Amino acid sequence: MRLSALGALGVVGPEAKAAEPVLVEALGSKAFGVRSTAIQVLPRFRLDAADLPALDDALKDDNAYVRGVAAELRWRIDRKTGAAVDALTPLLADRTAGAMAWQALGRLAAADRVAVPAVADRFSDPDAPTRAQALRALDRAGPNAAAAIPQLTEALKSEDAATRLAAARLLARLGAAATAAVPVLAEGTKGPPDLATLETVESLGRYGKEAAPAAPALHAVLNSPDLLFRSAAAEALVRIDPAKTAVAAAALLDGLSMPAPRLSRLMAAAVLCRVDPSERRGLAVLRAGLTDTDPAVRAGAYLVCGEAGPTAKDLLPLLERALVDETEYLRLDAATALWKVSGRPEKPVAALVDGLKDPTYAMVRSQAAARLGAMGAEAKAAAPALRAALKDRTSLVRFAAAEALPKVDPEAAAKANIP
Repeated sequence: MRLSALGALGVVGPEAKAAEPVLVEALGSKAFGVRSTAIQVLPRFRLDAADLPALDDALKDDNAYVRGVAAELRWRIDRKTGAAVDALTPLLADRTAGAMAWQALGRLAAADRVAVPAVADRFSDPDAPTRAQALRALDRAGPNAAAAIPQLTEALKSEDAATRLAAARLLARLGAAATAAVPVLAEGTKGPPDLATLETVESLGRYGKEAAPAAPALHAVLNSPDLLFRSAAAEALVRIDPAKTAVAAAALLDGLSMPAPRLSRLMAAAVLCRVDPSERRGLAVLRAGLTDTDPAVRAGAYLVCGEAGPTAKDLLPLLERALVDETEYLRLDAATALWKVSGRPEKPVAALVDGLKDPTYAMVRSQAAARLGAMGAEAKAAAPALRAALKDRTSLVRFAAAEALPKVDPEAAAKANIP
């Protein structure tokens, strides 16, 4: 009965604030099932200094998962990052608690650079899954990841494609802070035709003129028979040197004249729109994709139109009509694309709120919540719907709504007691 009651508190969620003392007390239960349920529910509450003694006891629990969650909960209160890192690090290799510990380290690294070395030191681990976990954790660290630039640059030389790919993505997001990596990235464009090499090519554009030494390497990729590589090189080259627009556009038009998968053509067309908005042939390819009878092609068209942004404004009437696409999931894609192209949130938010109320598919509702969260404050009108979704019958939707609400309306999230 007690387990059922604790589980029910989790279903009720943050609005069950009055039940918090019961959950904290449950951490001291002799029954592991009770402690486990309590520790899974407590992160949804705002704890305070009065709860520290119970959390200190939980740090000595026989179960690694309980210890790990308790460490992060304690950190939320006292913000002693070093102590939290010390408690979490031994759990990284634990079979049951490892994934949770890595995620917690990523959140700590995002809040405090003190936690970054504990993550970055694992980039050179001989175990590939460990390297992957470390790179994913650093991905959550935002600007604080700059503290790991030397280790990320070294990771670009890894023989493992997944490691190179993750490192390239992270360095690109850090932009100018990581210009020391440009020579290594330029050399990386000569790698095998895999996803890691493609990401390396794309990433160079994010450094702007600071990546000028890599221009010759990108010129070479412009001649690639693979349209995706050609597109990535064209956009990167123009970001580095806008004077290369004509060269890049010519390479894209040449590529669009060759046989290629439809999605590759759509992506190249979107790049052409961004590189040279005056070139109408890119819009023609996108327009055909938006009206294709194949849902997979339409999905790709919605995605790349969003990436094209305002340069695809001539396609706004088609995107608005797509808000009633016959496929539920594609309506969400169309709404996101419409927002990115138009810069106006009203119609996209209304369409996503409709998705949040989909009576059939929980995945549609959860994805709608996630997309509203990605819109941030521009989706504030959706706050009431997100708050209602906190009581959805499916936990997947409740969690997605709880993630989205603080991004959309922090005040509404605070009222719902979402940390």
